[in-house]
Amino acid sequence: MNKLAIPFFLIFITGALSGQPASRNEQGLPFLKNFTATDYKAHAQNFAIVRDPNGIVYAGNFAGVLQFDGKSWRLIPTLKTTKVSALCVDTAGTVYVGAL
Repeated sequence: MNKLAIPFFLIFITGALSGQPASRNEQGLPFLKNFTATDYKAHAQNFAIVRDPNGIVYAGNFAGVLQFDGKSWRLIPTLKTTKVSALCVDTAGTVYVGAL
């Protein structure tokens, strides 16, 4: 192969390779939703975030543990309203909470 053919070959190959097919409905900015403390009715500062096998999201908060099912928020208070700074989920779906 001559030296001029190599750049054209590389351009051709990289144009054919793609990580994901582009869909007309999904072009533009990523689908993100920011939630405020007013939305989930708890303290504004969150620490640890985990997701269980069912897709439920848990966030450690100064007010306790926030639970989000994709639609609504639920606050699970801790004893003495401690700061939840660590969360962990095992393979069975049990959520472990570490608080100060």
